[in-house]
Amino acid sequence: YSFTQDDRGYARNQDDVARDLYSALVQFFLMFPCYIKNDFYLTGESYAGKYLPALGHKIHYENRNTPAFKINMKGLAIGSGFSDPVSMLDYGSYLYNIGLLDYKTKLYFDKEEDRARTFIQQDKYLEALEVMDALFLGWETTPSYYTNQTGFERYYNYLMPQEAPDYYSSFIQQDHVRRSIHVGNGSFTSSFTEGNVSKYLRADIYKSVKPWVEELLNASENYKILMYTGQLDIIVATPLVDNFVRSLKWKNADKFSKAPRKIWRVGQDIAGYVTHSGSLTVLMVRNAGHMVPSDQPGWAFDMINRFTNGKSFA
Repeated sequence: YSFTQDDRGYARNQDDVARDLYSALVQFFLMFPCYIKNDFYLTGESYAGKYLPALGHKIHYENRNTPAFKINMKGLAIGSGFSDPVSMLDYGSYLYNIGLLDYKTKLYFDKEEDRARTFIQQDKYLEALEVMDALFLGWETTPSYYTNQTGFERYYNYLMPQEAPDYYSSFIQQDHVRRSIHVGNGSFTSSFTEGNVSKYLRADIYKSVKPWVEELLNASENYKILMYTGQLDIIVATPLVDNFVRSLKWKNADKFSKAPRKIWRVGQDIAGYVTHSGSLTVLMVRNAGHMVPSDQPGWAFDMINRFTNGKSFA
C-alpha cells in the first residue's frame, strides 16, 4: 500500500532503500520509545537478501556515529536471499541435477549465465537482467527459455509447476482489513515485479551487497546472521546460497568451512540441516520451497525462535 505522487520518491538502489527503511525505524522508535532497548533483529526473504544487509549496514553506521540514538540490532535472518548475483548464477547445473533440464539445455543455460556474469563484472547490470529475464525470469520476455523447456510457470518450488493461489492479496484487500491497517482506498501491489518499485530498481537487481554482509560478519558487535533456504526452492536454491557463503571473506571463514553440518530436529521430525560457526548460521529447511514460513510454518517458527534466543539447532 506504500505510495508516492513523485517519481523521486522511488528507491533506485540499496542506499536509497536503507535510507528510507532507517527513517521508518527512527519514526517507529520515536513513537514507541518503550521498545528502543529491546533486542532488534532484521528478517526477510528473497530480495530482502539485498534490503537486510543494506539496512543492517545503515544501522551499524548510524549506531557508531549517532550515539544519542541507537537501535539495539543483534542480528539478521535472511531467507532465500538474493544477495550476491554473480556467485549465485548457477541455475543450469542445479536444474540439470534435479532433472528439469537435459544436458543440451544445461549447456545453453551455462552459456547465457556466463554472458550475464560478464555483464555484471563490467557493471552492465541492465544488460545482465535482460539476459536472465529471457533465460529464466520471464518478467518481460514471456515465456522464458526456462518455461519453454520445462513447462514450469514458477520457480519457487520444483514440485509445483504452476502459480499457487494468492490468498494473501485477497485477504489484505478486504474492507475490514483495510480499515484495521488504515490504508483507505489505496491500491495494493501484490508482487515485486508489478508497478514502479521494480521499474526503478531494475539497474540494482544484479548488483551485490556482499561487502555489507562481510562488514556485519566482521564487526566487533558480533551481529548474528542466519541464512536459510528451502530444500525445494529454485530461484534461490540451497547450492546457490552455498556458493555465496563460500565466497565470503570474514574473520571466521576458515572455521566455518570446517564446521560439520548437523541434523536439526523439531520433536521427532527432521526439519533440516544446519552449519554454524562464530556468528554465522546456514540452514536448509526440508520439504520447503522459496516461501519457507508458508510451506513449513511450524519449523520456521522453531528456527526463528532458536536463532533469536540463542538456542542450539543440534
